[in-house]
Amino acid sequence: MKTMQKISILLARIGNKKAFWAIIFLLALSIRLIMIFLLGANKLHYGDEFTYYKIATSLTNGEGFSLNGEPTAIVSPAYPTFLALAMIFSKSILWLKLLQAVLASLGVILVYNLAKRLTGSISAKIAALAYAIYPPIAYLSAVLYPQLLGSLWILAIFYLWLLWKNRKINAAKTFLWGILIGIGLSLIPMLLIIAVIPSYQILRRPSTIASALAGIILILAPWTVRNSIKFNRFIPLSTVGWANLWAGNCEYTTPSSGSFPIYRTSEGKYLQSLPMDQSIKEYRKRVLNYICKHPVRVIYMYPLKFINFWRPYPKPITKTKASSVKYKIIFAVSYLILLLFAIKGMILNWSRPEIKAIVFSMLLFAAGYAIFFTRVRFRLPAEVLLIVLGSMCFGTANK
Repeated sequence: MKTMQKISILLARIGNKKAFWAIIFLLALSIRLIMIFLLGANKLHYGDEFTYYKIATSLTNGEGFSLNGEPTAIVSPAYPTFLALAMIFSKSILWLKLLQAVLASLGVILVYNLAKRLTGSISAKIAALAYAIYPPIAYLSAVLYPQLLGSLWILAIFYLWLLWKNRKINAAKTFLWGILIGIGLSLIPMLLIIAVIPSYQILRRPSTIASALAGIILILAPWTVRNSIKFNRFIPLSTVGWANLWAGNCEYTTPSSGSFPIYRTSEGKYLQSLPMDQSIKEYRKRVLNYICKHPVRVIYMYPLKFINFWRPYPKPITKTKASSVKYKIIFAVSYLILLLFAIKGMILNWSRPEIKAIVFSMLLFAAGYAIFFTRVRFRLPAEVLLIVLGSMCFGTANK
């Protein structure tokens, strides 16, 4: 604690704003570059990474949103589209990771401004510093996962919420809010859950709800229409919803199993081998039958999956450097330290409605994932909010 007090004093003495931002940005970028090169600068490690990369490559090659030569909607469109736009300049995996590192490093600005609206400038500087050096968030730059953009999206949404929640906002701003929600849905559909409370506080009048819905439709309509044409069915986001629900609610499910081991079972392989229409029907039939026949086990597993969402370190399904004991210790220690500060900051400021809204939003996020299955990776975007809560242990709150 004395070390943190010394750091806060040092940050307070950095009066030159340009110097502060240069130091924090370069620090954040340096740590992300180190993480990239330690884990393999030009390598992909996980199945989902290969999927995103292949779809993005198909887009840049003019083959549309396809996987292995076939049209697909296996993932939501935003992240592969982001990668495809980046691939205009280079298809190098290293380039994509470097771009992510730069964008993630710019996130210090969002963290600072979000924390400053809740606390003072000293706490905001500590939040920016913590974001810059926090290993699990830095790790997101080293993998091709949408969670990195998801963390920036969460920062933007909660900053705008604090900016607008006590104001009478016009249709243009609520339309922008709808656009951001639509982008979040097309990036990681579960991001909608963490935005429920902010959206409720922003969109209080029917007119604001209508303009926000218009923004959401503007973003999602092209993708939904494309899916209707390609697959002759209504697919607003992706085709894996029932599959993921089955993976989280079947006889093979454990609190930390995720989906990959379950898809590798003989039953999982069979279901994946079916044509899309038939597989969706089979997943739906099997998960509903399982829930009806085994409601006690489903109810029993739900809180265990919720708890697994908060586990200290990831449980990788692929052997990489990130799955070594050393990295697990780094992830666990840094996360537990952050969690302790976040809990203290939450307790010290619990009387404030903004803090309750942030905490309950995070709990809803975990609760939403627990309906399906949970992994530490799914939590990482929301850890930026833990950083902000932790920074509230220092400085004076803006009430």
